[in-house]
Amino acid sequence: EASRIADILSKTANISAASMDDMGYAFKYVGPIANTLGMEIEEVSAAIGIMTDSGLDGSNAGTALRAALIALNNPAKAQAEIMKEIGFSMQDSNGEAKSLAAMFADLTKATEGMTQAEKVATVAKLVGTEASAGMMTILEGGVGQLNEFSDALRNSSGASKEAAAIMKDNLKG
Repeated sequence: EASRIADILSKTANISAASMDDMGYAFKYVGPIANTLGMEIEEVSAAIGIMTDSGLDGSNAGTALRAALIALNNPAKAQAEIMKEIGFSMQDSNGEAKSLAAMFADLTKATEGMTQAEKVATVAKLVGTEASAGMMTILEGGVGQLNEFSDALRNSSGASKEAAAIMKDNLKG
């Protein structure tokens, strides 16, 4: 699936502030965890793209997403109590990790009646201070933005070939 992955990474770099280096660094940190949890590369790439659009570099985006996924998948006692209190779980009824879109939709619903300050505090308590900036970026953008970005990546076939043709279509190329 190398060409599919190249297309997804290329398309993410072309429609977001992420560079190919950013994507490489981000996946260095979040890739193994996201893969183990069965998350779709298109959604993970979309989340990275959204975070880099907000100013995080690839390394920070990957680290934030990794930390959030680990914290939400295996919460400490205090985090588990907060999750129970707000009615949020990263896992479905079968104990499997939800997709990123489902997870963010549920987290959006769970924090719906909160003020912005309460929402930031809750997210920071759940995933840690470092990961909260990336999580808030995706929450603020909304599940619609994540889904739209993911759909664009699902339909990215040929993106790396197109990018290569554009880069070669000059004197230097």
